[in-house]
Amino acid sequence: MEHWRAIRALIDSGQAERALSAGDTAPDFELEDANGNSVSSRKLVAEGTLVLTFYRGVCCPYCNYDLQALEDVRTLIEDRGARLVAISPQTLANSRESQRDNKLGFPILSDAGAHVADRFGLRFELPADLIEVYKQFGNDLPMINANPQWVLPMPARYVIGANGVIAYAEVNPDYTHRPDRPSCCRYLISSAMIGRHRPGRKHRVLPLAGARLSSLLKIPKLRRFYPMPIKIYGDPGSDSLRRVTSAAAIMGTAIERVNVDLFKGESRTPEFLALNPHGLTPVMVDDETVLYEASAINIYLAEKAGSDLLGANDQERHQVLQWMFWSGEQWRVFSVLQFNERVGNRFLGEAENKSIVDLALKNIRAAAAVLDAHLADRRFIVGDHLTFAGIDIAAPFSQVTRNHPPFAEFGHLAAWQQRLLDTVPAWAATKQEVDVRMDAALAAAGIEL
Repeated sequence: MEHWRAIRALIDSGQAERALSAGDTAPDFELEDANGNSVSSRKLVAEGTLVLTFYRGVCCPYCNYDLQALEDVRTLIEDRGARLVAISPQTLANSRESQRDNKLGFPILSDAGAHVADRFGLRFELPADLIEVYKQFGNDLPMINANPQWVLPMPARYVIGANGVIAYAEVNPDYTHRPDRPSCCRYLISSAMIGRHRPGRKHRVLPLAGARLSSLLKIPKLRRFYPMPIKIYGDPGSDSLRRVTSAAAIMGTAIERVNVDLFKGESRTPEFLALNPHGLTPVMVDDETVLYEASAINIYLAEKAGSDLLGANDQERHQVLQWMFWSGEQWRVFSVLQFNERVGNRFLGEAENKSIVDLALKNIRAAAAVLDAHLADRRFIVGDHLTFAGIDIAAPFSQVTRNHPPFAEFGHLAAWQQRLLDTVPAWAATKQEVDVRMDAALAAAGIEL
């Protein structure tokens, strides 16, 4: 996918390492808050320590999740004599929307053109192919930001002392991985600068190794403020992973992707088998909760988010569960069987077993006929909106260009799937991710289908 390639290019560029860091002097700036009031950085730091966070904007679910988490610790920050402020290139109106929707008690400053972000070394230009993807999904940055430039800041967090010197800095070029709130909080709690900073005094960032950070997050008070990110393990060529990542995007649930290369046997390592003894993906890890099976993961995420993907009422929920179970036992299982014979066996150097393929096709057609009749006068599998029933049933379409199932024989079913691609951006984006991954794997193995 273009956005993953863009993230990798930004990481490889080394820009994050060149951004301002601890020991540098923070540039002065004057920006407007969401109500049009001028806010000066000099005035802010004169009042005490400044915690500054840069984020992309109102349309980024990862940013919204991050803002909400910061709001959870705002009182903790303010109790230590510090001030929390966010900066985004979005318009004042969009900043007001961000504050309202995320129930924020701290100001958002509008940095038109991301010029202040540029002075911190955070601004970057989106590549042309990613701009086209943003346009397709309706994320027109020039319109959202009222600026013709397609620029964004890398997510970053700074703690700036009363002398204007940066005491703590964290920058991450991967916008799906937010700057670490526990490290920042620990710095604020531990640093002697809070409330008694002296001009010219040097400070250092208190390092937190991964093991120590995990120990810190076991402290109930801090875990309440800083929930561990939900990790999803999987191979991007998997339609099972696609069900989870699509659902998470639709619900606005921030997840941390952990790639597991099935073609290299990474799901058979002792570490992964400790998560799922079957050696299959996806797997979810949320603090101490570990789940495998995409349907179970999606139900967990929906209940946590209060999403109607699981049904808007009890009756819909029961119907959604019915179709999810049906999909697993009567539909997806035979699509997987056909895929394994027609495609999977090629990676193993084995020919397909015609009798197994015929059995799979017979059952696929039988189930497709049921779906086709069900969709003859419906736009959705259940109710009047997308649910997990639809996501589960649409999953086998992920591999149609490779294993060539007979879905096109069923007009209502095929039209329904096309509507999903046309109207659900997350479903279209994850299709492209699957295609890119699978095409690359086939090419690497020298396989032509």
